[in-house]
Amino acid sequence: MEVNFGNVAKNYAQYRNDLPVELLESLKLRGIDFNNKKVVDLGSGTGVLSRVLHNEGAAVVGVEPSAELIEQAKVIDKSEGNIIEYINTFAESTTLDNGLFDYVTVLRAWHWFNREKTLDEIKRILAKKGKLIVMDSGCISKSKVIDDTL
Repeated sequence: MEVNFGNVAKNYAQYRNDLPVELLESLKLRGIDFNNKKVVDLGSGTGVLSRVLHNEGAAVVGVEPSAELIEQAKVIDKSEGNIIEYINTFAESTTLDNGLFDYVTVLRAWHWFNREKTLDEIKRILAKKGKLIVMDSGCISKSKVIDDTL
């Protein structure tokens, strides 16, 4: 199956920006604190989670294979005054340095990855006591943006 997020980048920025506030609250209840932490957000898309983590005080690197989605993320970041680094590459080969990151996050993207290769990459880039957080939250939009991705 051929996937092209470039077809829907603007729609993703508009309609997939629906992160429930309960998501971050539930992480805090579990003792997850992103303040002053280094975080890699795999499959960062239009930066929905990356911005939330940045606003929580994290130094975030978004990793996203779609240049069009990154462009939309940067447009939103600029309008909100955020400066977030994005790398246009795949989760399986981030090109990031070894052992530097406190957290690796994945929101709504795990199903796109080659899991074995991605887990090897995550182990490589995480710090010794770093954590992987894989999250999902349903898309509440009535837009046909998901169908248009394929």
